[in-house]
Amino acid sequence: MKKWRKLSKERKMSLQNTAKYINVSKKTLESYLKDLKQGLQISFKFEDHLDEKIGYLRSIIKNTIGSKMKKRTLRYKKEETFKLEKFLEKVKVSNESEELPTGVLRKTIKKELK
Repeated sequence: MKKWRKLSKERKMSLQNTAKYINVSKKTLESYLKDLKQGLQISFKFEDHLDEKIGYLRSIIKNTIGSKMKKRTLRYKKEETFKLEKFLEKVKVSNESEELPTGVLRKTIKKELK
């Protein structure tokens, strides 16, 4: 990474040319760059982990982003469940009431959930 950053800044080399020069694939350099950007997004302290390999950063990113995604998914499911419960309270469909055609019921539900 150090070689790549130095070459790209000093010699104004493209990512592909730099990859050829340091004998690393362009795809690998792109992956490293993505990891570095994600590390910045999660406020990873690079200066505290200079001796670590990129795998360490990747594991931190995976754990951090993974837990955020789980929380977001759970929150979304709770919100959708709440909206559906509110809608069902509003409609109060009972066994004795006249049944709505399926298409009308779907449209009504979609409209209410928005």
